[in-house]
Amino acid sequence: MIYLSEKQSKKNHHQACFGFELMNINKPLISHSELHIREALSWHQLLLNALSNYSIDFHAEIRMRRQFSSDGINKPSIGIAILFFVTGNTAAEANEKASALHKDMLHIFQTDNRQTNNMYLFAAIETEEHLDRITTVPVSCRTFDYRRKEVQYKPLSSDFGFRKQSYHSERIANIPAFFSPDLSAINKLARHMAHSSLFLDLKLQLRPVSLPDHELAALKKISETHILVDELFSKQEKETYESQLQHFFESKTSHFLFHVSLTVSESDSPGQALHNQIADTFFGNILNVEICSEENSFFMEETTKYQFRALLPYIYPGKFVRQCFRLPLVNGEIIDWFSNKADIFNYQPINMPDDGVLMGMKREPSKDREVRMTRKELAQHVYILGQTGVGKTTLLQTMIMDQIMSGDGLCVVDPHGDLVAGIQKMIPFERLQDVVYFDPTANTDIRINILEWHPHFPEQKTFIFNELIRIIGELYDLDRVGGPMFEQCFKNALLMVMEVRGTLHDFYRFFLEKAYRDKLIEWSKLKTSVDFFKTQFRLTGEYSFENWVSYITSKVNRFVQDDFIAPIIRENKSNISFRHIIDSKKILLVRLPKGRLGSDGVKFIGTLLFNRIIMAAFTRENIPAAERVPFYMYIDEFQNFTTEDIETALSESRKYGLRMILANQTLSQLRPNVVKILLGNVGSQIIFRPGPFDSEVVAPCFKHDIS
Repeated sequence: MIYLSEKQSKKNHHQACFGFELMNINKPLISHSELHIREALSWHQLLLNALSNYSIDFHAEIRMRRQFSSDGINKPSIGIAILFFVTGNTAAEANEKASALHKDMLHIFQTDNRQTNNMYLFAAIETEEHLDRITTVPVSCRTFDYRRKEVQYKPLSSDFGFRKQSYHSERIANIPAFFSPDLSAINKLARHMAHSSLFLDLKLQLRPVSLPDHELAALKKISETHILVDELFSKQEKETYESQLQHFFESKTSHFLFHVSLTVSESDSPGQALHNQIADTFFGNILNVEICSEENSFFMEETTKYQFRALLPYIYPGKFVRQCFRLPLVNGEIIDWFSNKADIFNYQPINMPDDGVLMGMKREPSKDREVRMTRKELAQHVYILGQTGVGKTTLLQTMIMDQIMSGDGLCVVDPHGDLVAGIQKMIPFERLQDVVYFDPTANTDIRINILEWHPHFPEQKTFIFNELIRIIGELYDLDRVGGPMFEQCFKNALLMVMEVRGTLHDFYRFFLEKAYRDKLIEWSKLKTSVDFFKTQFRLTGEYSFENWVSYITSKVNRFVQDDFIAPIIRENKSNISFRHIIDSKKILLVRLPKGRLGSDGVKFIGTLLFNRIIMAAFTRENIPAAERVPFYMYIDEFQNFTTEDIETALSESRKYGLRMILANQTLSQLRPNVVKILLGNVGSQIIFRPGPFDSEVVAPCFKHDIS
């Protein structure tokens, strides 16, 4: 964005301005700090190289300003911006030149921070209010100008005889001084300014300049025919300076005018400590500086008609100006003087995908950037961990709706109801015919026989038994109230009921109705099961059949007699095909309100559905892998619905096209062995504000990216 100044210079020229505000200073990993510093210095060199190649009339400014918050809390903070001012004979000319410079600067001032190794993140100044906030100073203020003292040389004299006392002083020659400041000096200055209670506006101005060859030759001759007499130099400093001076003479194309000024309120005094800090940062020490109480900005106007010697205090070769005209560097220390914007997290992987499932938006100063997870990453399953209120539901809803809009098939299991309710409101019209809604507490017609098995996959009977035993085992302590005989009775009765395509209600009847039980034993072809019960019928006492009836029926009657669950599981034939839902890319929305179903009811129905989908996915082995369209399972509070067999579900379901996105609040909700299975089998983890225990467990998974 280009802004034309309403004020014209005294030469009747017009001025255009654009700039960038520093939003983030990225703190590197300790192991990468040296590389980080080198890359930051390279960035400054890139900027100076770009500026030195322009022949237009312009100058750049770094503005460092003490900021005060609007809420009255005096938190130490510095605002930093880089501005560019371009001059033209007309407003149109100034704007045209500024537009060209602005276009080139956009390649240097990255406002789309996709690289993790960028130390700085900028925001383009988009509004006049934004520019005014950075440049406006109090009506009553005063400015201090810092002028570098020149180095004095006197001629090598072999004259004999008497001379006037003023002879040598009249022939003293001045040459610019150069020094190499400490890289951390500007950080110390920023901290000093931030902790001040005064309005402080530090301005670092830079202007490329082309030095006349004859003037450079004259200065070089002075250095060859004169000797250094500056008393502030030690012997070693003199040797270093003379070496640097040669670089100044040899660098014919890269020279700059560099100027430092400080603006304060008219009634305030910055204090000698701040003057010393500024002098140390940009001039070596206070003895090298003359401080004037009036800003000297003449060299920021057209300079060709001014005397070259008047500019000497401000002339720097590119090698040295890079150490002065620069932003703060961070080398692992704590930054308490700059506030990164709260809505910007500076870390972004270098290879962030542009396609895949939308997870959310990364807010950036100039624009928002989509954050996506590739289909390949989803195929390896995802685990989402986060306390309540941190954004898990928003993330899940964003991912689910993006997949619905893309035409994917998926299942959402929600033990609360808010997630499913939100999704229902946003489903587009063209996908409404794909929705299958299941809520046991609502008037639903869905019927599921949890003992139903596929005739081509008889091994499902064992799977059903194991999962049913695990569900009951998690509701009751079967190690204490179960035992081998309990499991034998349970399994043999279950197999006989499944043989005739019975239901869980029929299983319940087997133990309570003698006529039904005798009929099953008479019809059954399961010799082992028949022999087991015929033997048990003959036993008396502790191991008698009658003694085990109450132990077993008490574990299932809570479901077969439940007002919500019983109608769903009582039918012999399921009227919903999970295999069809998977293959046809349907949208299965499962709402399990815990307040009405109770914790045990939620667990029973949720686990039932989870297992039926897993079983349906396993039957896809009868079609080629290329035809197994992906199906996605989003399960919130998944610890309610999964058992230790989750390892099999995660490892085996992938090849059948099933992808799982599992979410819960804390790892303490899971058994320790389930935690190990989970973290070892999911390809991606998304962590929201983990607690101390969770942080310790998941930290090794992120040690390569987070210190």
